[in-house]
Amino acid sequence: MGFETQIYHCFVNWGAAGAATGFGTAQPRDVLHLVELSKTAATGAAAARAKAK
Repeated sequence: MGFETQIYHCFVNWGAAGAATGFGTAQPRDVLHLVELSKTAATGAAAARAKAK
């Protein structure tokens, strides 16, 4: 992945509310899963944080 590797950092470190990705059009299920993990990681969930990284 390219920019998608930054999804985690955007949600956890910068408080992003959403993500727009190119890869998400080709593999939406994977990117949506990463977004959900990242949102959960932003709330402090250690397991989600480890998986999203």
